[in-house]
Amino acid sequence: MNDKERILTNIVRRLYSTLLDLPPNFDFSKGYMGDDYEEVHFKSTGNYMIEDSVKEGDLVLCITNPTHDWAIGFVHTVYDLNHLILREIGSNRIGEIYNESFAIIKGMRETEIMDGNRWEIRRKILKAFRWSGEDFHRFNRIEFNDFIYGKGGDRDALIWVRAKWGLGEPYSIPIHWNKKTTIKSILAIMRGHGFGEREFEPTEEMLARRKI
Repeated sequence: MNDKERILTNIVRRLYSTLLDLPPNFDFSKGYMGDDYEEVHFKSTGNYMIEDSVKEGDLVLCITNPTHDWAIGFVHTVYDLNHLILREIGSNRIGEIYNESFAIIKGMRETEIMDGNRWEIRRKILKAFRWSGEDFHRFNRIEFNDFIYGKGGDRDALIWVRAKWGLGEPYSIPIHWNKKTTIKSILAIMRGHGFGEREFEPTEEMLARRKI
C-alpha cells in the first residue's frame, strides 16, 4: 500500500469510527463542524470564514470538482479561500485549483496523514527503538521542523523519549536526517545523547508526592 492509499484508507476508517460513535439524532448543524470537535470531520472554507482558516499543510477535500489527482490533497499555497495550490498525497506534484469550494479534513492524527520522507524516517526511528532492546526508555513522538515533502534534502527533527509507566518527564534528542539516514545511525545518535542511560526528570506529580 503506497502513501496515498494508506492515508485515504485512514480517512475513511476514522470517519466510519466517528459516525459509529455519534449519538442518535445527532444535530450535524451544531458542534460537528466546530473548532472544538475533536473527532474526524469536515470544515468548510466558505467565504464567510476568515482567510487564515485554511493554511499550508492542511488536508483538504475539493467539493465542486473532485475528479482529479488533487481531489484530496495537502495545501501548498493559499491565494484565497477558493484558490489554492495543492500537493498530491504521497507525491511532490502540485496542482493549482481555483473557482473551487474546499473542506478541511479535521481531527486526523498527524501519523495518519504523514507521507514521504517523514513517514519513512518515522518508521526507521521506531525500528531503532525496537533494535535498542531498551525497555524503560520508550518512543513518545517525533517533532518535525517543517511540512516539506520531498525525495531529498536534509531536515531537522526532535525525537521525544518517554519513561515507562510515565515515571519521568520526556526528553528530546535532536536529529539531522535525510532519506539516506539509516536505522544504525539513528540509534548511534540516540545513544550519543544518553538514550538508555540518562535519568528522567521527575514529573510534577512525582514531586508533589515527595512533599507529602
